Amino acid sequence: LGQAIHFGRSSLSLSQEELAQRAGLHRAYISEIERGERNPSLRTLGKLAEALNIPFSTLCQLAEDLSKDANYASKVNLSNFAVSAAS
Repeated sequence: LGQAIHFGRSSLSLSQEELAQRAGLHRAYISEIERGERNPSLRTLGKLAEALNIPFSTLCQLAEDLSKDANYASKVNLSNFAVSAAS
């Protein structure tokens, strides 16, 4: 899940601080989620999906895809992620 948050954040060229501000969370919490040290609630995941401009379901699907294939991120065009995921 942390990989999906990081992937989405990177695709928008956002810093952890910027994502945290958009989601109403603390930057350190974003960092802990991305490193897999914290497990966010569904409410928090919803805030993060909204901050990343993607549907909640897309964030979940991305997390699943990344967990199945370690090279998935290298196969996806980061610049198209937010646009294609939002449609």
